[in-house]
Amino acid sequence: MFCQLVPFYREDRHEDQGYTLFIDRKSGRIYKAYHRKVNQLVYWIATVLTLALLLLF
Repeated sequence: MFCQLVPFYREDRHEDQGYTLFIDRKSGRIYKAYHRKVNQLVYWIATVLTLALLLLF
């Protein structure tokens, strides 16, 4: 039932969005996962807000 995904190719572009190709060992299907650059400021604000909510409740 579980997929066994094996990465076999990675395209990492610094100026554009990169991706990784995976192959499912059972079915032979190929999947493409895009990489997204995350804004670190948004990440830290979300982390602090989550911790504050957890401490309040």
